[in-house]
Amino acid sequence: MKRYGPDYHDNLGHIASLIKINLNLVSKDVSSGDRSKIDDSIDLLKQLIGDIKSLSVSLNSDRLANIGLLEAIIGDVMRINKTGHIHMLLEVNCEMPPLNKNTEIFLYRITQEILNNCLKHAGASECKVLVDCQDELFTLKFCDNGSGFDVDEMLKSSTGSGLNNLSKRCKMIGAELAITSVKNEGTTIIITLPLPKSQTHE
Repeated sequence: MKRYGPDYHDNLGHIASLIKINLNLVSKDVSSGDRSKIDDSIDLLKQLIGDIKSLSVSLNSDRLANIGLLEAIIGDVMRINKTGHIHMLLEVNCEMPPLNKNTEIFLYRITQEILNNCLKHAGASECKVLVDCQDELFTLKFCDNGSGFDVDEMLKSSTGSGLNNLSKRCKMIGAELAITSVKNEGTTIIITLPLPKSQTHE
């Protein structure tokens, strides 16, 4: 992730910037109707450049180690809300417990995959993210109002590899994954990680 984050920013961001420059150069030589379309394209490119920058930053595990899991999630929620594609809600019900850095990285990558799947496949207008600590458990809960799916069918199909990857990542850090989904009603994903009693802050 440390390697590809800067690559995304340097390569894709550079190409997008060149396209924006070219569009600015030709916009003076076209009709008013076409100029309006070009201006819209320039605005979209500005948004794309910002998204690429945010993505490259979020892929950097060093940054995650510096700011912590919660701040990284907050940053992604804000970034997604800026796109206007979906309304993200974040609820935090506890102080963040001290977690192993590798555990935080795994939890963050899991969070990114869940949020990306929600954006790409769920067709949801809203997604709620809950961060909670109680009963010696650290919990991440994601609930969207999207199209939903049959969990058993998905796990058996070739398209279910993403869910299997989530399950494997959770097992690697000793966390449990629970997925419930109802077609046309939405999906809820809950990740629970046992904590030593001394690390639980209610």
